[in-house]
Amino acid sequence: MSTRSILFATICTASIFPSALQAQVLTDFEDGNIDQWLTEADGVPSLSASGNPGNCIRVTDQVLSVINQMVLPWAYTGDWSAAQTNDSLSFDLFAHPNNYDPLDTEGLPLITISGPGGSAVAYIDTVPVFDTWQHFSIALDSAAWLVTGSWTALLAEVQTVKVRTEFNQGSEWVELDNVLLTIAPLIEPLVGTVCSTWDSAGFYDGWSFQSVGSIQVSMAQGNPPGSVRMGDASNALTNAVAAPKFRGDWTDLDMQANMTFDLYLQTSSSNYIDKDYLVRMSGPGGAAKFNCNDSLTALLVNQWHTVEIPIDAPSWELLSGTWSGLLDFVAEIRLELEFIDGTGEVVYLDNFCLNTGITTGTPEPGAEGSTLLYPNPTSGQFTLQPAATADLRTIQVMDASGRTVLSRSIANNAGLVHLDLSNHAKGLYQVRIGQADGTYSMARLIVE
Repeated sequence: MSTRSILFATICTASIFPSALQAQVLTDFEDGNIDQWLTEADGVPSLSASGNPGNCIRVTDQVLSVINQMVLPWAYTGDWSAAQTNDSLSFDLFAHPNNYDPLDTEGLPLITISGPGGSAVAYIDTVPVFDTWQHFSIALDSAAWLVTGSWTALLAEVQTVKVRTEFNQGSEWVELDNVLLTIAPLIEPLVGTVCSTWDSAGFYDGWSFQSVGSIQVSMAQGNPPGSVRMGDASNALTNAVAAPKFRGDWTDLDMQANMTFDLYLQTSSSNYIDKDYLVRMSGPGGAAKFNCNDSLTALLVNQWHTVEIPIDAPSWELLSGTWSGLLDFVAEIRLELEFIDGTGEVVYLDNFCLNTGITTGTPEPGAEGSTLLYPNPTSGQFTLQPAATADLRTIQVMDASGRTVLSRSIANNAGLVHLDLSNHAKGLYQVRIGQADGTYSMARLIVE
């Protein structure tokens, strides 16, 4: 059977699928399409005819001292709440080291899923056997994962799914085939504010960086504290492709949102190139680009500059299709981060956000108006004011990458709850407010 990476309902044999009738997501690469299959860090993806069987996707390691991970396409992300403990994410893997020097054989993270509600990692205890196909299947059961945050909240919105594709200290290539998720995630419109801030070393947040001479999350240069540092590669244009959490239905963002990100161009050269674009968005309904001229490039030289782009048709040059058709499903956001002719540059990227619904001074209500959160924005200290009927029991604060930075248990009828994020980075946070009956609400908080 051959199918592209799509959501579908099908009747087929149990030798391929675990049940006779259910919606699933399967990619066997037989259609030759790998457009939305990207690698986090320095790996180079390509189509290979040596699959299990037929076609597969191959990741070739550039040996830049970062761990490659395959970032699965949008069809694998969304609402996983329907998952049962007998559902799973599975795939076939073939690893080939060009020089035999395997990584540590215990506690290797194999799959990582993350979202606003937390993150979870599935570990394996041994490096895969080299030069043979192996099948891996991880149950969608919290017992099979190391969970940060709430498993239930995580499954409600899975924004990024990553599979490790590096198992050797030196040069290698790794192939994936028959990637199967036994549920069909619900894809909902992109709402709220979504950010990548790169504030932890080695954490790339599902982004793919292509044609780089070097790549790292730098904790020495950020706005603040960390950022992605890209060294220039020879005879190639450096590109950054946004994580899957930014993809989706942008219809409600039209004329209501903006895209912002911080750039720092470290260079001693003023020999600027004539860039094709700074940002390019594309999808089944069309493509559009935001252009960059020398005046904008000059603002980036040896200093941080925030680029702000409205999500509206006049700000973009339409390349194909229609603006409304493009926003129906934005499948890829690509940044061209090459500015200097030659290799005399280093580029830093930080705080990439789609900003919507930002409040500026009034308390932020949680779900159904149950809780007020103020001041918002804040310099760090803020207050939760429960409604009279609320029965708060837990408060969890997560940063823009979904990691928990503050957790608090609340006594019954505690009244006002005062919290402090002064020692944490500026940026966007999600506040998860748990009730005694097991329900919860979410509110946004901006720390300035």
